[in-house]
Amino acid sequence: MKGIRHVIIGLLIVGLLVAACRAAPTPTSLPAAPPTVVHHSTTARPPFTRGATLSPTSSSIPTYAAPLNPTGTPPPSPSAIPSPTATPIPATRIRFQDSHSGALVPGAGLTLASPASPLIVRIADERGAVLLTGLQPGSYTLTLAAAGYRTATLPLTLTGGDDAFTVELEPVVTARIAVPAANLRGGPGTVYDWVGQATQGEELEVVGRSEAGDWLLVAMAGGRQVWLWAALAKVTGDLASVRVVAAPPTPVPTPTPVPTSTAIPTAAPPAFTPTPYVASPSP
Repeated sequence: MKGIRHVIIGLLIVGLLVAACRAAPTPTSLPAAPPTVVHHSTTARPPFTRGATLSPTSSSIPTYAAPLNPTGTPPPSPSAIPSPTATPIPATRIRFQDSHSGALVPGAGLTLASPASPLIVRIADERGAVLLTGLQPGSYTLTLAAAGYRTATLPLTLTGGDDAFTVELEPVVTARIAVPAANLRGGPGTVYDWVGQATQGEELEVVGRSEAGDWLLVAMAGGRQVWLWAALAKVTGDLASVRVVAAPPTPVPTPTPVPTSTAIPTAAPPAFTPTPYVASPSP
């Protein structure tokens, strides 16, 4: 009986709860919130380091407040600052070329001297040119030297601007004596007079040649020009560039006078005079 009573009490409680729910007003449903789309960045985030301090950054953009201009006069524009003008450096270009062929002469040595400037020494480049900068205007003395060419000295005047000069070098042909002693003559041949000798190893400048090229006109140290048989020397340089010199007149040998016989006078014998006989006295 006791169990039945508990069941009946439970059913009464359930019925009261159901009735209470039906009598309560139904609450108004709120509209559903739209779904939130979360965009995930593909950029790799830096690793978080424990203990690191993040510095706040300002996202505000500074604004410029224009000054009040009650008169309406436009503000003066800032004056432009002129940029400095580079001062051009004067350049002097000197080019060397062969006076016969017109070919450039690389490796030529240049010496430029002036009382107001230090001595300048340069070597021509592979194009046969020398570039000098910063030279003061004035008069200079230019000395040029190159292997196979005659040394030249000439005056040079610079204006202080960009100057360009072309200097012609005269090629030089030399003859070095290859025998112990070589005869020097007054003309291209043995019929000419003997005028001296050159010793082995002596180098002479060739200033001319015979038409056949077998005799050379060479200059001695004192400037005297004599003829040398080409077979006695080793020639350096382009012999074809040397001028052909006409031979002097062939000397005519002076005939040696033949002595003539002269009669030698003979003295006549003295005349015979007889001596007279004198008789001696007797005693």
